[in-house]
This record gives sequence, C-alpha cells and structure tokens, in this order.
Amino acid sequence: MNNFFNIFQLPQVFDINYDILEKNYRNLASQYHPDRTTMLSAFEQRQQMMLFATINQAYETLKNPLTRANYILKLNGIDADEKHSNVDSNFLMQQMQLREELETAQTQEEYKLLHNKIYQEQQEIINKLTDAFSKSDFEMALNNFQRARFINKLLEEIENKLE
Repeated sequence: MNNFFNIFQLPQVFDINYDILEKNYRNLASQYHPDRTTMLSAFEQRQQMMLFATINQAYETLKNPLTRANYILKLNGIDADEKHSNVDSNFLMQQMQLREELETAQTQEEYKLLHNKIYQEQQEIINKLTDAFSKSDFEMALNNFQRARFINKLLEEIENKLE
C-alpha cells in the first residue's frame, strides 16, 4: 500500500501542513489527470487512472482530521473499527444529553446554537488528538478518535436539519 503521507511528501504526523497538502495535491492531480493519457497505451492509461484514483483517495483521507486519524491508527496497527476503547460514562451521558437537545430543538436558531456548542467540543477533541499523536500515545488517540466520531455524527445530523 502506498503511504498517503509519502505521496504528498508530508511527514507522517496528525498535525499536517494543509498548504503543502493542497499544493502537492494540485500538482499531482494535474500531472496524472486522465485527460493527459490519450497518447499512452491502454495499459499505461489504466495504470495512470489507478494512480490518479490513489492520489484522490489519499487527498480525501488526509484533508479530513477524522479520516486522517483513522489512517494513522491503521498505519500503527490499530483498527479503530475493531478495537473499542473505554469511552467514559461521563462522555456517554453528555452525548445522551446532546441527543435530547437535538430531538427537542425546533427552530433554526436552536439548531445553530447546538451546532456551535458541539463544534466547539469537536475542536477540543481534535486538539486532544493532535496531542496524543504528537506523543505517539495511540491508546489516547484511539479514545479521542472514537469520541470524535460520536461528535461528528451529531454535527452531521444538525447540519442536515439546517439545510
């Protein structure tokens, strides 16, 4: 498997430089775009198409903090879908309260306030993920990744209500 960080010449860290990711993605996408393969053999066109697909997959994975965290965990032998950390009961209670708030919200203003509150919590968890990965504390990273998934799902539900 191609290491997605290597594709974009980035160090394998959670706290990536988005400007470099974006710049290198644009360069690679332009260089390997299927429109540039018309003069190549059918085999070379397929190879270029697969490379282009890998570049896009790598970009989509690394640009999003959650998918990037999951990817780093996998690179370190941790399958977050199989391994479950102990999300503490306080966090679970808080999630239940937030769910109740979401279910009782009726106005756009209430949804916006709840969205802001949950978004703030998401940012705090991403900061904790950054810290955990910088210390190579993969157990703490897994724990915060799983928390971030709960929060992200709530945010998506609220965003659907705001549309």
